[in-house]
Amino acid sequence: MSSIKIESQISFQDLLKVVEQLEIKDLEEFVESVLKIRAKKIAPSLTDKESALVKKINRPLPKKLQHRFEVLNQKRKEETLTTAEQKELIEITKKFESLNVRRLKALDALSKLRQTPVKELMKELGITLKAA
Repeated sequence: MSSIKIESQISFQDLLKVVEQLEIKDLEEFVESVLKIRAKKIAPSLTDKESALVKKINRPLPKKLQHRFEVLNQKRKEETLTTAEQKELIEITKKFESLNVRRLKALDALSKLRQTPVKELMKELGITLKAA
């Protein structure tokens, strides 16, 4: 990382001028650090238990499985699904449902932990319900 000499008292504008001198790699690292500081200041600190629940809630569906589901679902809509593909689609759907059940349980546990209604917690976390 490059070094930049600054005085002990610095205005916001001077700080920006100093930041402007950073190489792109250092600038990106600086921005990432600033965003982490910002997140800590605006977001309440999470306990370890809350963090674990939030991770479960935000766990994404595996991309390969999601893609395969989309392919098979499209074939289902076009009525070109084979019997084997239909069984595969059912199995993938069961996996997604199981993951969603775990997510909902984690959401419920977090709402109880925070003593916040689920709908309010969903709004806080930016979770929206999607129609099938």
